[in-house]
Amino acid sequence: MKVKKMRLFIIATFLVIIAVVLVLCFGYYSDDNKAKVDGTLVLNDTVGRVIF
Repeated sequence: MKVKKMRLFIIATFLVIIAVVLVLCFGYYSDDNKAKVDGTLVLNDTVGRVIF
């Protein structure tokens, strides 16, 4: 019984690793333009403010 649980654990671990690798590869090679950043991650919300 212990060997069967260990085998199931190893198979589940490899399936999780394969799923993570597939998600990372598809995300990296999917030329999505909205994911590209122009170098800043700061939100500029000064448009519309009135300075007295």
